[in-house]
Amino acid sequence: MHTSIAVCLTSLTLACATSAQAAVRWSGERLDGGAMVFRAQDLATGQIEQLVLHQSELRLDRPVMITLDADIDSGRQGMGLVWTDHTNTVHAARLDLPGAVDATFDPDKARFRADPEQVTPARTTLDAVDAMARVEVTVQGAVGELFDVLQTNRQQADPETGVPGDVDGDGTVLIHDLLDVVSAFAEVCLPEDDCVGDVTGDMHVNVHDLLTVLMHLGETNANEQVGPARLLHFQLVGGSHDLSDPNRIHPNIYNDEEGWHALIENNLEDIATQIPHGWDLWLHNPGGYWYDHDFTWRVPEGETQPMIFEQMQFARDHRPGLLELDAVRSWMNDRDGLMYGYVGLPLSFDSPTNDWPTTDTHGAPDMVDTWYGDLLQQGFRGVGHDASSHHPDDSPWITAMVPELRARGVEVFLESIPKRGNQHLLGQSVVAEHRLWQAFAEQQPYIFYTEAEITAAGGRAIHLVTWPQGMHPSDPGYDPNFNVHQWQLDTAEALLEAGKTVAVNLAGLARHGYDITPLIAVSQ
Repeated sequence: MHTSIAVCLTSLTLACATSAQAAVRWSGERLDGGAMVFRAQDLATGQIEQLVLHQSELRLDRPVMITLDADIDSGRQGMGLVWTDHTNTVHAARLDLPGAVDATFDPDKARFRADPEQVTPARTTLDAVDAMARVEVTVQGAVGELFDVLQTNRQQADPETGVPGDVDGDGTVLIHDLLDVVSAFAEVCLPEDDCVGDVTGDMHVNVHDLLTVLMHLGETNANEQVGPARLLHFQLVGGSHDLSDPNRIHPNIYNDEEGWHALIENNLEDIATQIPHGWDLWLHNPGGYWYDHDFTWRVPEGETQPMIFEQMQFARDHRPGLLELDAVRSWMNDRDGLMYGYVGLPLSFDSPTNDWPTTDTHGAPDMVDTWYGDLLQQGFRGVGHDASSHHPDDSPWITAMVPELRARGVEVFLESIPKRGNQHLLGQSVVAEHRLWQAFAEQQPYIFYTEAEITAAGGRAIHLVTWPQGMHPSDPGYDPNFNVHQWQLDTAEALLEAGKTVAVNLAGLARHGYDITPLIAVSQ
């Protein structure tokens, strides 16, 4: 069983620190026997929240995914954890301390220390509004400290330039760096020399260099290795198929024999042949497209547009292989690419024009593992939702779940474009088909927020380049000879040149013989 406790460490010397001293600390340790203990501590008061995970209960091939957040507005210090147990069930937990973070907290004054053999730490990028760091911990490994993140009173090294004492430049101060200083001890360097061991830069290798290495031993720059790309591969997984076969997924994307290796072999490798790096992956309905009801969105009379809810839960119950995304995560990690997912509508608001039940649990933060756990475990960096721009300001999904996701380093995307008057939705990112950005935000700015207003409020905007206005196969006047692939390529390139973010089916373009390298060139 995993255990969560809250105690006061009154016996520790650090607990006697005054409020003027650094107070916030997050840490992880592996004990004899393999159990891991994770802690969030307020060193000023001695308060601590602790979670113990026993190795025997964990799936050994999946890491524990951790995010650290420090909310100056509320004063909350938090640690969000996600892990998979030996029955393949994903769990999530939070270690929170109220009132631990004061207005002087500065993420750049947080010292990172981590075991590079067992831990991958990374500071978050600006798109992760409320989270300050991610930490990925292997389930198996050596006994001892896993990571230690401590609020300090001094500015830490810029992640782009490294950590003081990191002689060999591998991002972490280790015993090898100490040995480099010792081997060059007492050397006097000339300005033109590559003076290994001169940590302080005073042209002498002396005791000051040794002390610098010792002071920072074990620290890492925790550098965020990659931020979000402006070019994404749009991969439709589950779509609005015939109701008689609601979960039909093309076998070249996923099948029960190969799993997600089919996507890699048939689509992602086609992209990588031309552009091996520099793009992210947008999985549209990765859990399939399940119909558990006869509810439809508001549509013209005589037409149907079925809505989906609880997409990941249905996949978990009926086709769990869809949630085994480990191969895709590994493939994208090897190419420094991020993953985004688009799932069903959170059912946590009453709709005056649609007949469906309200499910407040879609907005309950302690249910984050039920609705998002599989995506969190796989390191998804953003999640989009059907028709989520219609949520009112009292929707628990908006007021409680969205802040929980953001604290876990997940960017939330609304679909489609919020209307004016819904100011509570500004600050979130938005995803919509490019033709909707044109029809709504550009052609009706008096009704919808513009892209400039959305981005000025702190959100991002993604253009899904699928079909142009009036030329979708379901549109009157559709021309079957229209070259949609050429249009997609030209439109994506024009949008990227204009500085926008684009999701387009890169694999489809590559398979049809198009050169997609210009897209990566203009997206950098």
